[in-house]
Amino acid sequence: MSIYPIPAKLPDAANWLKFDLAKFSNSELLAFVISQNQEIKTSIALAQEVLKKIPAPCLVRASFEELVKAGLNSEQANNILAAVEITRRFCRQRLKNIYYSDEVIYQEFKYLRSCTQERLVVGYLDRRCHELRRKSFLFSQMRQPDFSPCEIFNPILQLPAQQLITASNHLSGSAEPNEMDLILFNKLLKICEAFGLEMLDNVIFSRRSFYSFRKAGRLKISTS
Repeated sequence: MSIYPIPAKLPDAANWLKFDLAKFSNSELLAFVISQNQEIKTSIALAQEVLKKIPAPCLVRASFEELVKAGLNSEQANNILAAVEITRRFCRQRLKNIYYSDEVIYQEFKYLRSCTQERLVVGYLDRRCHELRRKSFLFSQMRQPDFSPCEIFNPILQLPAQQLITASNHLSGSAEPNEMDLILFNKLLKICEAFGLEMLDNVIFSRRSFYSFRKAGRLKISTS
């Protein structure tokens, strides 16, 4: 139930400041973004359906295809992507630290536990472990014949990245690496060596567990 009554239609610019958006629910805020001059009640119902398929923590990293598959039209999906991108640009000056700490890494990527599709997330770090950029790839996308691992490493050509951290999720109950995880991990390691990069860690999440390649002894961190 809303703290404030939702207007029948999206308020115009003159009335926008009458609403305290910080007190709106996720579905209500999403409804404002996707309303397209429709009734807000209709948009809220659609927003709730979208959030069932793409949980709120995953929405900011959802692709255009995922948003459309969740029930949005092209314009609504682009509105969300544009809002996320402009927010990301405004916040870019706030670099996140990812230290050699299991707890910090867990907190950075724990949203993957709620994702409904398996994906690989790549964090591009400088030598001080500041995150410069983060990209997400669906495993369904990576299985396509035209997908190239170079897509993962293209940002390195634009960034002063010296380290990578990768995270993925399992929809099954176990976070133990499977055969595909190990094949992908070994490929990433080889490409890191070719680029002169260090792999900080490769972590896997399930809904109830967390696996770190570094903690399991599969990955050694340079002390130099």
